[in-house]
Amino acid sequence: MDRRAALLSAGAFCVHCIAAGQAQALDDTGAGPCSIELSGALPTDFVPWNSTRDQVEPSSQIAALDSALGVILVHMSQFFGVQPEFGFIVEDEFPNAFASRGNPNGYRDGTVAFGRKLLEEQLAKPNGDFSVLAICAHEFGHIRQYRDGIIGRIESSTMPRYCVELHADFSAGAFVAYWKRRMRPEHLLSIGSTWSGLGSSDFNRPGSHGTTVQRVKAIESGFYFRDGVHDASVEDIMQAGLDHVAQYG
Repeated sequence: MDRRAALLSAGAFCVHCIAAGQAQALDDTGAGPCSIELSGALPTDFVPWNSTRDQVEPSSQIAALDSALGVILVHMSQFFGVQPEFGFIVEDEFPNAFASRGNPNGYRDGTVAFGRKLLEEQLAKPNGDFSVLAICAHEFGHIRQYRDGIIGRIESSTMPRYCVELHADFSAGAFVAYWKRRMRPEHLLSIGSTWSGLGSSDFNRPGSHGTTVQRVKAIESGFYFRDGVHDASVEDIMQAGLDHVAQYG
């Protein structure tokens, strides 16, 4: 079985849905309060992608998805060791998702905004909600990059700029491995299909970097790293991601 087939056939996943109201993380030991609220305004450093009239909105307008994300985002926050604000945004042009170090509402690690066009595109696919989760993990990977200064390290090295995206793909793969026991093969297949269709895009925004082969290889490599080192810390994962993208320098 090749590496892609192994990735797409591994594990079992179920998103825990909860009632409307305070979101709580459900894990093996019990429940904990949600530290990521779905609310807020657009940070000024979203300007390169979106106009300042747009705002991050608190809801996907799909109650079941909001409830599921209220849980999964707590796990992502704990996994990556970051606490960004999260919400949804209307893209000016192409379907996309964004991570910003800026936040006007006191969130120490910035903002993650998921584009409504991208959300609609992904949910139109079979099991597309799992692709949504993987894309969120990619954006949380960017947030951790900000925390650790990884973007600057890549940009000041001999590595091309697109390695920032590949490093976030690696991080997303590591989170998928962490969550794989709650996944079924068809859920992983949806994630693999999404990444296989990215091409040289940043979630369908032409002009960014990384080929289809590179991006699939990055998310698979992150998956296999975390799947093989179950106690890997986020620092271990970030460093392993740097080691992975160094091949392009």
